[in-house]
Amino acid sequence: MRFQFLLDDNRLTKREKEQYKQLVCVDTSGTESFRMPDSVLMGSLKVLSMLLEKHYGQKVIVLIDEYDVPLAKANEQHYYDKMVLLIRNMFEQVLKTNDSLYFAVLTGYLRVSKESIFTGLNNPTIFSITDEDCDSCFGFTDEEVRNMLSYYDLSDKYDTIKEWYDGYRFGDADVYCPWDVVNYVSQKPRSKLRGIKLAA
Repeated sequence: MRFQFLLDDNRLTKREKEQYKQLVCVDTSGTESFRMPDSVLMGSLKVLSMLLEKHYGQKVIVLIDEYDVPLAKANEQHYYDKMVLLIRNMFEQVLKTNDSLYFAVLTGYLRVSKESIFTGLNNPTIFSITDEDCDSCFGFTDEEVRNMLSYYDLSDKYDTIKEWYDGYRFGDADVYCPWDVVNYVSQKPRSKLRGIKLAA
């Protein structure tokens, strides 16, 4: 829904705008949920990336956080096989046969190479929480938190932030949960904040 500006983009053809409309079609019969056939859903991320590449004139980066959560929920509710099929088809289209893709990052607990939804992908690079290559990229470092608190005149809150949100270790780095830190800072009196915005 955040990309409705695509409907006004002169670079997109009428057919491409119709493709976008399929992605945001809402069932108005009372459920207010999205309505689309499985074939549209499975190609939705690929279509959206193609439209965004055309709009911005550059290939897209796809970020998929906690890709394995739908699988866990499906397993609990006894429709795991159907969910594997859906996700495999979605991911194969957006991650393998997508000329608009620059690169993608997936996060989750299940190891990528062991999960059957990734059988169609070639040569993924896998980083676990013990790898040091990107260890400080998965949260705010202590220095970043101190700088943020200083910028927003909240340095006196450092001990509280450290106690509450400094509990993650990736590779050789201790990091803070970014969402929690930003959310905490954004709740402080507005007079102390200079333009911080949370993503919707």
